[in-house]
Formats: sequence, C-alpha cells, structure tokens
Amino acid sequence: MKFIIVLILISVFIATIVPVSESQNQCQTVRDCQPYCATPDRCLYGTCYCKTTGK
Repeated sequence: MKFIIVLILISVFIATIVPVSESQNQCQTVRDCQPYCATPDRCLYGTCYCKTTGK
C-alpha cells in the first residue's frame, strides 16, 4: 500500500515539474529565443522557431 502511495506522489511530482521546465523555453519576443537558438527566426504563441540553413 505504501508503494502505491509513493508511486502516486512521484507521478504528481513529475507532472508538476515537467511543465515548469518546458515553460522556460516559452518566449514573449524573438530576443527571448537567443539563449536557445543561435539564429532565432520568430516567436509564435510562446514557442521559439530557429532559422535553419537549407542545403
């Protein structure tokens, strides 16, 4: 029984931590993308888009 409770607590902990780490990549402007992107293209709906070099 204790194992199930611990498993549930771990699941809740992971469910709250993962969205927080993902939200750090969200942007308001293109400048916010610079730490994640060498050449940021645009910020659309909180997501950074990087310029890609086409060959």
